[in-house]
Amino acid sequence: IDLPVRTGESMAAANRDAGISEFAGRVRPPRPRSADGVLRPYDDKGARGADALKRVLGGVLKDHVMVGYTRLRGVDAAIVTDRVLVVHQECSLEKRFTIDM
Repeated sequence: IDLPVRTGESMAAANRDAGISEFAGRVRPPRPRSADGVLRPYDDKGARGADALKRVLGGVLKDHVMVGYTRLRGVDAAIVTDRVLVVHQECSLEKRFTIDM
């Protein structure tokens, strides 16, 4: 627990030294939670899928557990959760269609 606090403090100090006054936000999306609760190594594709899952359809799927995520042709992407399959436009998160599982 001490490490994240110290890391945050050192980042704040580095920002002050560099003259940056605002927090820039996350560098990468947080890793997704797994169905079994085990903390897995970071996976960029999975993290982007979990981030989209939280935001697509106005966030109504945020409590679902993501099973898979992939980009399709063009700008579409598919998210498979423990309950639904959602195909959406990746840039705007506009839903194309949803199938209950």
